[in-house]
Amino acid sequence: GSEMCIRDRVESLRRTDVFRDAEIRISSADHQADARWYPVPVMPSFHSLKNSVSKNETFNQLFFLLLLLPVSLVWAAIWRLTGIRLPLPGGLGELVRAYAWADLVVAAGGGYLYTNSARRGNVVLLLNLFCFFYGVILGKPVVLFAQSIGPFADDRQARLVRRALAEVDLIEVREEFSLRLLQGWKLGTPVHRVADAAFLLEPRRPEEAVAAVVGEGKPKVGITVRRWFSVDEEQASYEQAVGRFVEWLVDRRNATVVFLPQVTFVEGLDDDRVIARRIAAAVGRGERVRVVEDELTAAEIKWLCGGMDVFVGTRMHSNIFALSS
Repeated sequence: GSEMCIRDRVESLRRTDVFRDAEIRISSADHQADARWYPVPVMPSFHSLKNSVSKNETFNQLFFLLLLLPVSLVWAAIWRLTGIRLPLPGGLGELVRAYAWADLVVAAGGGYLYTNSARRGNVVLLLNLFCFFYGVILGKPVVLFAQSIGPFADDRQARLVRRALAEVDLIEVREEFSLRLLQGWKLGTPVHRVADAAFLLEPRRPEEAVAAVVGEGKPKVGITVRRWFSVDEEQASYEQAVGRFVEWLVDRRNATVVFLPQVTFVEGLDDDRVIARRIAAAVGRGERVRVVEDELTAAEIKWLCGGMDVFVGTRMHSNIFALSS
């Protein structure tokens, strides 16, 4: 989903006279892996810097609050007041210099400005806001591309987001709920409803060994699954429900089932193939249940989704891929 949104944003900018020859850089939470896929330079983000110090999320959040955040703010203040770019080590130095270098900061499309709890998720929300609001702090024009905003579990969280969004230059939202929410907030910032970037992505046929799954068996049912729940019992219940559905498709509808990997973020422990393998192993059914193991681009995934006779997606963008292919 993120790759698709960002690639579409880059391609959209390149189609305009203003940005056709612009130098574009991307900051990514998985910058080392993403460097293979994007047609422009990729660097760390505040997310990846936060996660680089340990595997303990609580410690990483403290690292962001007590070090990354204040150091970045001090660097920005000195640069705004004096024009001096203080040297900072490693990825943080590269990142803040890129913000200062930029003529425009664009927040990639997605649905990350929301909360489920008044107590948990506050640091993540602050971090998500800081990733684009740092451009505001540095005096850069900031645009939010194809967003979903909300819901929020607590009024304080909503007020924080509202204050941040009031300072950006343009907001694009991808559905009616977010549009009504922002209109009700009366931000003073221009807000436009646009299509989700997944609708605009051009599908591309993958290499033949992968594309062959489209021709295997009738009917073909494509499925995306994910690590959806943090509670093991809830995740197991979800996987069992999908497994029973797959058994019904194969045994009662004579279908061939193909699990497609929408997200393969191995380092972030968010790899759809792990869940698909587990379900396929529990179900059995041999060649009637396939797991696509390849690392695919978003355009190749969209081509595969569109080649199915029926598609059932846990991942939202995979459903949009199927609808618009």
